[in-house]
Amino acid sequence: MGAVALTPFASRAQPRKIWRIGCMWPGSPDAYGKRVQAFQTGLRELGYEEGRNITVETLWGDGKYAVLPGLAAELVRRNVDVLVTHSTPGISAAKKATATIPIVMALVGDAFSAGFVSSLARPGGNITGMTNFYPELGAKRMDLITQSLPGARHIAVLLNPDNATSVVNLKYIETAAAAKKITLHPVEVRKPEEFKTIIPEMVRKKIAAA
Repeated sequence: MGAVALTPFASRAQPRKIWRIGCMWPGSPDAYGKRVQAFQTGLRELGYEEGRNITVETLWGDGKYAVLPGLAAELVRRNVDVLVTHSTPGISAAKKATATIPIVMALVGDAFSAGFVSSLARPGGNITGMTNFYPELGAKRMDLITQSLPGARHIAVLLNPDNATSVVNLKYIETAAAAKKITLHPVEVRKPEEFKTIIPEMVRKKIAAA
């Protein structure tokens, strides 16, 4: 006689868990559209499909960093299983909102300097993800611009003072500029529309941008 292994009905009827992914994007849908599409594509390639085994709850900051703490707190209230966000302001808001829900950094300028991880080898805590050593690249950009414009003695640095990484980045650029005896002109930019007046002013003053 043949034998058949039977699974208890209760076990077979148990629904599959649907993981809740909370996404908090500091920018707008227009600005982050391609990034979000890439994120969704990556999930599908790993076998995660919305409505089948995951649900994605997305909140947008629309470039207003002040609203991010509230958005992060809202995702925590929704009891998401993981919180995905981007940039120093976004990750900072998420870190303050929860010490238990896993936080994934889609990308951050310098995770260590910002205090998000204890070290790159042993991050610790509930935060993981990608960092691109953005501040160190500031010095490299200074090298490139002086190679392209060897006669430049005045260089503007565009930065968003509301983003902590910009402050760290400026220190690296200042060190590189001092070594080359170049005068830096920090220019604060918080919104894309501000470029309409800032760029023409830089051209008028013949100031290069780093």
